[in-house]
Amino acid sequence: MNFKLMRGEEGLKLKWNQYDVYTVENAMNVEVESVDEILHLFHYGLANKTMGSHKMNMTSSRSHTILSITVEQVLVSNPDNTIISKL
Repeated sequence: MNFKLMRGEEGLKLKWNQYDVYTVENAMNVEVESVDEILHLFHYGLANKTMGSHKMNMTSSRSHTILSITVEQVLVSNPDNTIISKL
């Protein structure tokens, strides 16, 4: 797996619509082949979280983490029959 995730100084923007569907501007999809690769990406994201403080909480996280997993299953016997699940 070879990836490089970049974001601007202002961070990524979270948007939602009236149906409570959330999207993240400029988010990227990364194709992985194993659970270890998913965990590697998750830990990469945690390591790049921005931390800050305010009067109520000295170690408040100033960002949110969204991990969305889409599993695609293709049957070898029938490749036209693909099952896609979003977790």
